[in-house]
Amino acid sequence: MESAGRFALCWDAHNLRYALPLSVDTDIALGRVVVANISRHVVGEARSKYPACSVVLVTAEISLRAERLMRRGRENREQITARLARESAPVPAGIAPIVIDNSGSLAIGVTAFVMALRQIAAQ
Repeated sequence: MESAGRFALCWDAHNLRYALPLSVDTDIALGRVVVANISRHVVGEARSKYPACSVVLVTAEISLRAERLMRRGRENREQITARLARESAPVPAGIAPIVIDNSGSLAIGVTAFVMALRQIAAQ
């Protein structure tokens, strides 16, 4: 699908290949709001392709992120350590994300995310 040009944006992360469907471009052209979870290292590329996009950085205390990743059971301890080291990389220069600390309850995190979306929509 990627070689056929059926993705709007593609990237590698955590030894996997990720992509946003081409329908993202259609939705944006139609004035729809699109929310996508992308890797920090493609934020610059996404911002170049979609200049009006906003960045919301959802994070949590590092020990809590490690615990959550361990509970998922997809990666071993060494992979989680490497992943957390990569995640500490900054967002590209010139991009000021809305930062959400997701260290608390799910309800608090969801509320903060919805408030961020409302803030973006009001701009």
